[in-house]
Amino acid sequence: MEFIEDNHHHKYCMNVVNLKTRISDVEPMESKSSEASANAFSRIFKRPILRMGLLNEIILFRDVGSEFKGAFKKLCDDNNISI
Repeated sequence: MEFIEDNHHHKYCMNVVNLKTRISDVEPMESKSSEASANAFSRIFKRPILRMGLLNEIILFRDVGSEFKGAFKKLCDDNNISI
């Protein structure tokens, strides 16, 4: 496996999987703060690939890390995403 030499300061990545279609998407992140996680999830969610097969209800499964509190929780609440 080859690794890229320059990661543009990205140390983390947000990986999202649509469990119905098994399609996934990923967004690089420089930090895993709540704000950075919310921005990465927002960028992923705006792309049409993961929205295929979605109905009205979206349920998000995640770990209990602090990156999923604060700004990330507000983003989910504002978009009717259950976490």
